[in-house]
Amino acid sequence: PPNWKYVFLGEEVKKPIVISSVLTSCEEEELLREAKAVNDGFGEDLDGMIRIYCMHTPKSDPKDSNPVDESQEVLIPTMQVLMEDESMKLNGTNNMHVFPDNSRKASVHVIPKTKEPKKPPKRSIKRK
Repeated sequence: PPNWKYVFLGEEVKKPIVISSVLTSCEEEELLREAKAVNDGFGEDLDGMIRIYCMHTPKSDPKDSNPVDESQEVLIPTMQVLMEDESMKLNGTNNMHVFPDNSRKASVHVIPKTKEPKKPPKRSIKRK
């Protein structure tokens, strides 16, 4: 993101941390001084520093790093499953009419029931 940048605590390219890029140079120097004092602890909140990234140190040795990005399996329900779930909810509350559509194969139109509009109350005419 544009508001973040990497800085390193040591003279060598070790212990990278992510800080806010909107800090002035004086604020950044003060923050780095405080971070060096705390060094590995990072238990305290430091202004401008994102704690979750301080816990993660990228691997600098190419032998240890794995260049393959492992995919994560996420269950994405299909539209049919979502429609079935929604129709079961409506059917359970007895709030739906089902009309089969003959022009399409196995499609169903679901129309929620509406209550009949209430008639306005009869007003009594006050006689003087």
